[in-house]
Amino acid sequence: IATFILRPSGERDLPAPTATASTAPAVALGKRVCTIDLDRSRVTVSETKDVEIDWRGDGCVNGRVQYAEADGGKRWERILVPNEEQAVSVLSYDPAQETYSSTRYLLSAAQMADARKLRANVSLKTCEAQGAERANLATQQAAIRDALPPLPNEKLVYRCKRVP
Repeated sequence: IATFILRPSGERDLPAPTATASTAPAVALGKRVCTIDLDRSRVTVSETKDVEIDWRGDGCVNGRVQYAEADGGKRWERILVPNEEQAVSVLSYDPAQETYSSTRYLLSAAQMADARKLRANVSLKTCEAQGAERANLATQQAAIRDALPPLPNEKLVYRCKRVP
């Protein structure tokens, strides 16, 4: 019990950006390789191999998966509710911090059935640059997120850098 309570949350207090518009870093676009940050992660069952992503500014990942804006546009998120697993994964990318994370919730059969019903409402399956569709995706994903437990079972946090 103590290990569970004292585990790292995956969140760190990062200093607020103080850069001016002329010195602000460019948003990280393009191919990235993301390496696990064990100090910020809580790994239980997943592998911690590097993750490669190809990020577009409209939230499209790897040319096929649309993420929705979260946290007022600071982060982008996609929630996966697979048919073949008893887990929901919340994938997110923060382009300013170049941080990718995968948060997993291991759920009961009844909880997964509820999550799958909510997922059925998600109509945007592929990349779509239209703001209205992305906003709708964010709303649909919020319903799934609200059905999840307050704490995940696992959180993998990765630091990303541009592929040379």
